[in-house]
Amino acid sequence: MLKLPYLNARQGEHSAIFQFTGLDRRTRIPDGAAREMHNLSADDLPCLSVRETRGKVKDLTTPTLLAFKNNKEIIVSGDKLLVDGAEKCAVQAGEKKWAVIGNRVCIFPDKILYNAETDKVESLTAKQTAKTVTFTNSTMTLDTDAVFQKGDGVTISGCTQKHNNRTVVVQAVEGRKLTVYDNVFQHGELGSQQPENWQESNITLERVVPDLDFVCEKDNRLWGTHDNAVCCCKLGDPKNWNVFNGLSTDAWEAQVGSDGAFTGIAAFSSHIIAFKEHICHKIYGTKPNAMQVQVAHIDGVKPRCDKSIVNVNENIFYLSHAGVMVYAGGIPDCISPQLPDTYTEAVGGRLGSRYYFSAKRQDGAYEMLVFDTTKNLWVKEDDTAAIAFASNAGELYWITKDALWAHSGNTEKAVPWCLTLGDFERVTAERQIVSRLHVLVELSAGSRLLCEMRYDNGAWMPAGRIQNAQGGVFRVPFLPRRCERFSVRLSGVGQAIIKGIEIKRYGGSDQTWHST
Repeated sequence: MLKLPYLNARQGEHSAIFQFTGLDRRTRIPDGAAREMHNLSADDLPCLSVRETRGKVKDLTTPTLLAFKNNKEIIVSGDKLLVDGAEKCAVQAGEKKWAVIGNRVCIFPDKILYNAETDKVESLTAKQTAKTVTFTNSTMTLDTDAVFQKGDGVTISGCTQKHNNRTVVVQAVEGRKLTVYDNVFQHGELGSQQPENWQESNITLERVVPDLDFVCEKDNRLWGTHDNAVCCCKLGDPKNWNVFNGLSTDAWEAQVGSDGAFTGIAAFSSHIIAFKEHICHKIYGTKPNAMQVQVAHIDGVKPRCDKSIVNVNENIFYLSHAGVMVYAGGIPDCISPQLPDTYTEAVGGRLGSRYYFSAKRQDGAYEMLVFDTTKNLWVKEDDTAAIAFASNAGELYWITKDALWAHSGNTEKAVPWCLTLGDFERVTAERQIVSRLHVLVELSAGSRLLCEMRYDNGAWMPAGRIQNAQGGVFRVPFLPRRCERFSVRLSGVGQAIIKGIEIKRYGGSDQTWHST
């Protein structure tokens, strides 16, 4: 009688994944991660769900700025400043930098402000040329009424008495007469007999605002960078950057010695951070005579990515050469190891605890990603190329090259979505065979679902389809053939929740084999 060896039944390994870990594009990813996704959200984590429908608010023409103040919508479209759709003034076409101080939205490089309380546009600068000016040692009397106000720092030029070409602080304005501190002006050499008054011709007086490359607000001051300097305006007064009276309310400026151009600026809870590519300057203090500049050699903001700087719950997010960083007061951490792409032209926004990130990939495609700071994962919404984000009344808005959009709305009837899982593979000597895989999907009534599989580097092949679902939870089966690795793709239209994955594996041999 022939005796055959006793063979033990193969013991299968069953695993279930009910916690998705978001988007992950690294070479090898865990089973709960998504290789790719489109129009998905982590709002229902541990499940993945389709994002909310969006709303197009209005069409625009080449917008460059989006802001809200006192529930007023402020947009620069082409060469026009629009407030709630009404044109307020003409501006230079091109990219804008802006910051809000009080009720005033200050816009650069135009150097104008929109006062949301008075609904008026004002110039930050002021300039006046007088054919004749009568000087005393503490006053100037012009041939026309002065355009300056008490407290303005005014720069004088054109005097034949060269020592009077200086910046002074106006102490009082009475029609044509400007009063400054005593003995500010002089005629002739110091110590010589001075006339009671004298005249100068063709004098220019100007309230100068620096050409700021980047600007932000902190502690009732505007802060900015220009050339290789960091500066701030007079306390509460964005029109004055040259007031130096030795007071706590003065403006302030400091040159820095580091190489390279500034790439952005941000306000942290305890200090200002002026970024360069691979270094940053931290400015501490609230009074000019006590302000200090400290240097930190950390990954700074990537050039032309200053709009990616966003403060979310006292954490500053931005794009650097090393990836998307989060700064919490010390050394920033990279939060995007799952995204090996190189990004440029990044802009950021905030909605609750979520950081919205729209940028251009190295392959030229744009995408909008969302990092949930409470769940510590990334999801991809779509291929939106946002120009700027802004929040108002708990809603997130953004502009593209031709429209204004709102995060929630009903202009989208149904949202198409896609989720790619895998590759599912085994990298040990003992090859594993995946005998079956199930994905649990909850579909709303009227939704559609297409299931596909791909083996190794082959093409996607259909594995099942659900049309016009009645609603409910579907256990979608996938029965893979023997291969090195395989991927699963789910795509559909309409609301859906991906609840989990069930995988059944069997151990294989350590023999070398090839997929067919």
